[in-house]
Amino acid sequence: MDKLRTAIIVSFLAVALMGFTVINSSESIATSDNNILLSCTHGHVIEVTSGQEYEGGVFSNELSLLFVPDPGYEFVKWNVVGDCVYSSNRTAITVSSVNGQVTISSECRNYSTSVYLTKHIVEEDVIMPGESMIMNWTFRSTDLVKSGGTWLGMPCTPLIVGDVVYVRAGDFLYALDINSGA
Repeated sequence: MDKLRTAIIVSFLAVALMGFTVINSSESIATSDNNILLSCTHGHVIEVTSGQEYEGGVFSNELSLLFVPDPGYEFVKWNVVGDCVYSSNRTAITVSSVNGQVTISSECRNYSTSVYLTKHIVEEDVIMPGESMIMNWTFRSTDLVKSGGTWLGMPCTPLIVGDVVYVRAGDFLYALDINSGA
């Protein structure tokens, strides 16, 4: 696990060294203590020098951080609020100086259903990617009641319009996508 973490950090550092954007952010009033507050969701931040997870703290000298997103999420950008000098390139950020309290947060977006969350389903009847799905329709009716506006117990023939199949069940009309069944 440590070798994998080291390999990830080294590869991100190589990308980070290709080009930096240097920004002086002074959006808040500085206090006497130089602190970094970290606010990141959908992933974790690694302090590059130690390889350990970073959660914020007192700033003493240059600090290089790397954001590792959770499965199913993609890093978008760093948000820095406070008086500091930093440079960033993709998921890497290096803070050179801090004056007062600085808040660093990551912005992520969800790009897909995480395989990490769904791979633990081991039901035999679940359709796997690449398998075809066959749907069998069975219609039956018991006591057909013809009073009122809606006949109760009436079998319903599916109506296909474009890529949607409409089916009545009880008092409801369902629209199902032909391709996904949703």
